[in-house]
Amino acid sequence: MKYTCYDWNGNKKADNIDNLKDAVREALRLDCEVHDENGDIIYSKWDGWNGDYPEIEKRWFPVADMEMVNKAKNFIEKTGMFYEWCKLQSDQFSKRIGKEWLHSDRWSAAYDWVNDGRFANVDVPEDIVNCLVEEWETNAIHLKVGI
Repeated sequence: MKYTCYDWNGNKKADNIDNLKDAVREALRLDCEVHDENGDIIYSKWDGWNGDYPEIEKRWFPVADMEMVNKAKNFIEKTGMFYEWCKLQSDQFSKRIGKEWLHSDRWSAAYDWVNDGRFANVDVPEDIVNCLVEEWETNAIHLKVGI
């Protein structure tokens, strides 16, 4: 099945997406909803999964991780800290070569990075450390399977 993403105004933003996970990822990135080949909405960035969609219980999957990743990316972009975030990840990776790489290690590094004073004049979301760690695990070092 192919999927298409439409924005709030019905404008097509992405199409011919082969799998649902990629379609949902695009919908979150582009602020869209996902339609199947018949034009039925299966997922919406604003409303989540369409409970009336046929056999939705066989198709749905948790998207919270993706939302956290999106929140982290938005925060990094809005604060202009992309380079510094990448540098932190690279430095931490270099320090841990040949050592066990734990979730708690990434969480501690992200916590210290957020709270070292660089965001003193920024309204920092309460859960941003968890979001940054999710982004780190999902995108930077590819530890997560799936999304």
